[in-house]
Amino acid sequence: MDVLQRVIGGIVIVALVAALALEISGVAPGAALQVLPFLILLGAALLLWRAVWPGAAAREQTALDVPLDSAAHAQLDLTFGAGELTLTGAAPPGALISGSASGPARTHIRRTAEGVSVTLGQPLSLLRQRATWRLALNPAVRWTSVRLRLGASAASLDLSQLAVEKLTLEAASTTLQATLPASGDVTLQISGGRARLCIPTGAAAIIRSEIRLGEVIVDEGHFVPAGNETAWATAGIAPAALSITLKGGLGTVEVTAAPDDPRPA
Repeated sequence: MDVLQRVIGGIVIVALVAALALEISGVAPGAALQVLPFLILLGAALLLWRAVWPGAAAREQTALDVPLDSAAHAQLDLTFGAGELTLTGAAPPGALISGSASGPARTHIRRTAEGVSVTLGQPLSLLRQRATWRLALNPAVRWTSVRLRLGASAASLDLSQLAVEKLTLEAASTTLQATLPASGDVTLQISGGRARLCIPTGAAAIIRSEIRLGEVIVDEGHFVPAGNETAWATAGIAPAALSITLKGGLGTVEVTAAPDDPRPA
């Protein structure tokens, strides 16, 4: 459906551009009616080919490396549309962010006395292709804010080694698997798809749900009710250093302990 919508939109644009070009060039109306269908069919064929075949642009690898430059604090704002995203906390020394992307990427870096602000995203395009991104963040840096806007993608996040004060996950028709940091404030806004949040071993968490239409599944072997039907806390560990707020409409959210948690389920 996504490909079809993009092709139809492209055909409309090609038709408008072709008609305008013929008008400007002064082609007689009768001749224009003969040429216009050919131009539209040619444009439609090119659009369809680009929509179903990634081509050289999508296969091209783009480096997403940001040097550390002695930064102690950082913020990340990442927008990712369609494809596969992997994010970890294993950047090598000297790198604030290390990684690569298939196809082009937008990068904006702003350094101030308070730290570094990095914005990453895919370029806006009528024929955006599915991409594969592999990113790693520096675990020695204090991440004051990490915000991920995820589209129709498959995202795998392992943030257990990071110090994150505020983590915001916006998931739309996303399949999300995320191991969270041991502390900080986490907000998940889901509007379709499925998200699985894993709490690291030994972390004390409080989970609050504001989701009404979607489904929330909490591992009752590791988390117990905390005052009402929409709040849970890690069993046997207090106080909670990790605060998780679940928001949104449709979709399914599962909260569980990390696979290596030794406590029995």
